[in-house]
Amino acid sequence: MKLLVFSVLFLLILWILWHGYRRWYINPKLERHLDESAAALKPLESKLKNWQKIAPREVEPFAADYRYRLHLYKLLSDYNRTGLFPSAWLTEKYFAQAYMAEWLHFPTEWNAYPEKLEHLTTVLLIQGEIRVRYHVFRFAGKDDKFYLGVAGPYTEDSIATDHPYGTFSRFQEDGTVSPEEEVRWVHEHITMKK
Repeated sequence: MKLLVFSVLFLLILWILWHGYRRWYINPKLERHLDESAAALKPLESKLKNWQKIAPREVEPFAADYRYRLHLYKLLSDYNRTGLFPSAWLTEKYFAQAYMAEWLHFPTEWNAYPEKLEHLTTVLLIQGEIRVRYHVFRFAGKDDKFYLGVAGPYTEDSIATDHPYGTFSRFQEDGTVSPEEEVRWVHEHITMKK
């Protein structure tokens, strides 16, 4: 009986610690990030609300920037105006890049946008009947060390804006592991576990 009471108390304490960590550490950082994106896109949102004309030059800089690409697309989608999103940036590769940036920016991951985020290659993974694509990126922070990150999987039925639920980085330095090896690891340990 004592063991049961101790186990319940231990789990309760863990639950309290986890929710405290989320509430006082993670949530404020997420809110600050969303506030920054919302502030940058505020002039566009105001025009969308009032059905004012929006010139392509007003949208292009946000679509071109991986830090704002997803937020811009969602904003345009909320107002049924995705036709304003520049077609040059409406590709799987560029949305995978934006999802990789968002994953890195998350407080429990790298907690920052990368200074550089470059598409290295696309890896096709075939396992029996399963054919999926992953985009491999190299990214760097202020220290200029490059690491690998993977966004995927994408299938033949995927559309450019689909959320790649297997987005992940082990923060392996570029050159220490091949893009193909990193994709296989992510597919095995992240994608197949979800």
